[in-house]
Amino acid sequence: MSIKELRKRTSTKNKYKRFYNFKVNILDKTCEEINKKTDIILRCSMEKKGRRIAFVDFEIEKKLLIIED
Repeated sequence: MSIKELRKRTSTKNKYKRFYNFKVNILDKTCEEINKKTDIILRCSMEKKGRRIAFVDFEIEKKLLIIED
């Protein structure tokens, strides 16, 4: 997903001017919360275009349930 589209969907177009702040305050916290509270593992990675980060890739995986007797 492009950074422009991601900022539009998260209503953060005019917030977090530096991408690092957006990543720490939005992406990292969201992934951590989803991983803790759901049965999904969510990872995000960044793709650069030149020197700027242009895209965020999301990887979604279902957690394995381990049943103990």
